Amino acid sequence: SLLGFLAFMAVTESSTSMKAAPLLFVEIYEFLAILKDDVNNVEAMNSVSVAIYGIKKLVKSECFGSGEQWCIDAVNEICHLCKELVCYCLVPILSGDRNSSKECTAFVEVSCALVEEMSTIKLQKDDDVLLYTVLFPLSSMEPLSFSEDGQLFTNAIASLLKSTHYLLKSRVDQCDDANIVRAMFQLASGFIGSNSGQIPAIIKECASDILRFCFSSKYTNKSDVLGMVYDAANSGQWDLWLLFCTFFDDDSCIACSIEAIKNALDNISDDATLSLALSAICSSVKSKPSSVSTVMNGLGSQILLVLQKHGTIVITSNIDSDMHLRTCRDCITILSLAFQNLASQQTEQLLLEYFQLCLNSFIAIINRNGLPNQQKGDGDANKGRLCAAVLVHWARASPNVFKACLANMTEQERGMVEFAVRSEMTGYVVNKKPTLFAR
Repeated sequence: SLLGFLAFMAVTESSTSMKAAPLLFVEIYEFLAILKDDVNNVEAMNSVSVAIYGIKKLVKSECFGSGEQWCIDAVNEICHLCKELVCYCLVPILSGDRNSSKECTAFVEVSCALVEEMSTIKLQKDDDVLLYTVLFPLSSMEPLSFSEDGQLFTNAIASLLKSTHYLLKSRVDQCDDANIVRAMFQLASGFIGSNSGQIPAIIKECASDILRFCFSSKYTNKSDVLGMVYDAANSGQWDLWLLFCTFFDDDSCIACSIEAIKNALDNISDDATLSLALSAICSSVKSKPSSVSTVMNGLGSQILLVLQKHGTIVITSNIDSDMHLRTCRDCITILSLAFQNLASQQTEQLLLEYFQLCLNSFIAIINRNGLPNQQKGDGDANKGRLCAAVLVHWARASPNVFKACLANMTEQERGMVEFAVRSEMTGYVVNKKPTLFAR
């Protein structure tokens, strides 16, 4: 076809490529008009895809880089072409029920590639048109519902988010950026904190790049961001909350979210939500250990209560035992970081009191679940082993404090702790002696 021949001439990267460009534009708009009227027209879709490929090659070859007026006009014409492609063809195609066909796949991929290329080129161009082009589908399409058979949709959204990031970076010194930055905060947050389904990692990564850029902008008010941090915690958007925490060097995110986190940990009727909240807190504290004091001052009692509840719960067929084990592990991780923090301050009396407080929960969990070498019938020995492992770690770190704790225990409690420590250190050799655990 004529369009295919023109596209071929455009990608030859010779003097003929520029001669093909005007005719290529004429031909693509003819087929684009057909496609806008009927997005299921396969012939028009294939023809437009071929032409887009040729135009993308022209852009990449930098043949419009001379700075002459005709080059500026050509680049701006391609910006408007991108708008036509995305807003009037790509969005309806992605929203339709035939978007899995090879023709649709080719059209979507090459259209997104052209938009990305236009977003990155360092030429004078109409950035406003391009920004509208990428934001229209991101803000107007239905709430995302990603699935295994929706890879094309996922890739298209990721590409549009990348283009948005490129365009934002190119506009950083323009006077209207304050409004754009605020809008981008809201838009990108929706792709990370959405509770409507499982958001693919590539989408979260691209949206995170936009949020990081917005946070570093001179137009960003940190107090406004902290308000968004609280809202994320209060609405259970823990992936978004955790990302915000990485933006701050201090523990202000945790401090401003204490009440919202406390409400999540107190919600004993929703174990799944509680587990997600605790996992986010644990990840935040591990990445920023200095924040553990703020966490323990505001949430210490809740964390101990959660540990004891999930560590001693009777596991039935309708209970997710793995989730309860993860919750116990996260609690113990936070408690261990707090122990290390206290130990580094060389406040032995305070460390002793803290050790004894935690030890009560550890003993209850070991007594309820047993250990790998002496398991209770309906218990989870993995929970007992978690507690035994932390006892060994703490005993080695502060032997004097550990001995002082043992001295304050009953004989049965002391025997249980000594057995747990010995078992952890010797690799849980099966013990045939009578059990030390209460029945």
